[in-house]
Amino acid sequence: MGLFDFLKKKKEETVKFSKIEEWIKRYFEEKSLDERVNELKHEIEQNISETRNLLEQLEKASLLNEKIPDRVKHIMEGNRKNYSRKMNQFLDSIKLPINYLEVEQFSQSFTKSLDVLSEETQKSYLVLKEFLESELTSVIRKVKAIENISTKFCEQTRKEKLDKIQSIKEKLDEFKESENLLIKLKNSAKEKEEEIALLKEKIDSTQKAILELKDSKNYKEHEKLKTEKQNIELNTQEQKKKIAIYFAELDRPLRKYKRLSLNEKLINQYLENSSKALLEDKNLEIINILEKMMNSLNKLGLKDKKEEKTREEIKKLDKSLLTQLKTELEQLLFEQKNNKQKLLEDTSIMKMSEQESRFENLKQKLTYEEQECTDINNRIIKTNPKFIKKQIRELLSEFSVVMENG
Repeated sequence: MGLFDFLKKKKEETVKFSKIEEWIKRYFEEKSLDERVNELKHEIEQNISETRNLLEQLEKASLLNEKIPDRVKHIMEGNRKNYSRKMNQFLDSIKLPINYLEVEQFSQSFTKSLDVLSEETQKSYLVLKEFLESELTSVIRKVKAIENISTKFCEQTRKEKLDKIQSIKEKLDEFKESENLLIKLKNSAKEKEEEIALLKEKIDSTQKAILELKDSKNYKEHEKLKTEKQNIELNTQEQKKKIAIYFAELDRPLRKYKRLSLNEKLINQYLENSSKALLEDKNLEIINILEKMMNSLNKLGLKDKKEEKTREEIKKLDKSLLTQLKTELEQLLFEQKNNKQKLLEDTSIMKMSEQESRFENLKQKLTYEEQECTDINNRIIKTNPKFIKKQIRELLSEFSVVMENG
């Protein structure tokens, strides 16, 4: 070998696409993988058998010092039985790899199971180590040898790129199914595209219907009623606020006077909600109460300025003003009720709501169908026989193999 021979590229091999399975079979034969797996299984089986023999020796082994207390001896025997039972259960659970593709999984699974076993037998191990260290160590070394054998074999097979070989086999299976699958996917994509086109037509027609409704006389009337509703509600609140302000000036005097009055209930109603009380006060009895309170102001203990202010406010709230305030509020409430009834009877908003709901549902469905179509088209790209062949070609290149069509 020359000094720079390691720089030379490995000689490439050319294989026709139709002969790849034959190449894989030949690759395995050249590597003697099946024979090597059988050797691995035989070696592991032999070690399992030897481990069982060592466990029997551990179970029968006598103590070097028989003069230990019975209580300690009883503890040791219990841990020996437990350790032996757990170890035999572990050996029984070992499932050997059927072929080279299962070797790595076997190795990983064995190591995980061994870690679990170590945790479960840790207490027994520490106890037995004090009395039967030699026999115990022999068992552990033999079990560890099984792990080392599988790990070493796994490392060797990994160098053979068996995972890549498995990927090539899977891609070949995909290729066999790809043509039929491609036809199905293309049909599905076509159906989705037709559904999408239909949905877009429905969206356009629904949008057009919404615009026509918004331009209709009934809808414009409905919008007018909605504006009127807002104005009436605003005016009603303003009217109630105006009434409340008049009675707010009399709040303190009325609270003092109600104890002297024979109509405390009505006064409380005005103090709690003056607008509501005014509407329910059919005969405007509040006028008589205010007049009587005017005559009794000197008995309420009000300061001079407050008493004078109260007189002025009572004079303002004469029958004429109270009647006007009440009539205006009643009129606004009537308009509010009438407006509400018209809105309830109007069907244009219901039609608009139906069309808008339909529009949103159609848009959501369109988004879903478009995503479905995208997913199918992505699958078509990946399922394309040419794409699969490209993947196989790339995998084979790692083995210095050039794939030819045919």
